Amino acid sequence: MKDIYERIAELCKSQASFALLFALILYFLSLSLILPVIPGGEYLFRLVQAENQMFTWGLVALVMAALLGRPKEVLKLDTSPGPLELMIPALILILIIPLIQLTYIPADSFQLPDFMKDMEESMRLREEQSQKVLMKLFSDPSIGTLLLNILVFAVVPAFFEEFLFRGIIQQQIARNLSPHRAILISAAIFCFIHFLFY
Repeated sequence: MKDIYERIAELCKSQASFALLFALILYFLSLSLILPVIPGGEYLFRLVQAENQMFTWGLVALVMAALLGRPKEVLKLDTSPGPLELMIPALILILIIPLIQLTYIPADSFQLPDFMKDMEESMRLREEQSQKVLMKLFSDPSIGTLLLNILVFAVVPAFFEEFLFRGIIQQQIARNLSPHRAILISAAIFCFIHFLFY
């Protein structure tokens, strides 16, 4: 068994495509294992959602980092950004919001071909169910619930997704391609995984 782990680590270190494929396989495996249906209240659902994010994104990133070498180095946890490195991306993000709004396509205008009607209906139904759950979770106007929602639905996913997409996938792609191409490819993978049709 140790030989298998060593071989996987060697392949990941030598070939970015294998590391990317292995990370995506681990992602989908963890997704299928961590999505239990739990009856209970909204706070239990939030807890499950936070755990789901940690395991889906964080565990895959940590396993890949361990296979690739020392996790602190691989995930760049041994360095910290300066104030300017934090302010410039935040400013760019704020300035680009109007441009992002121009790329919005209303869901009603998106239609799949006729042979995919069943899949389209299934996607619409799942999105409507998700919207109902989110509306229920976000209906409580208290500050505590707002902060909890921000933590569970924004901070936790962003933190662990960055580990995987920037810490692992982008760096592995950059081993064989330019940093700019690595950024574009990892961003495309990120968009593909997060794409919602409806």
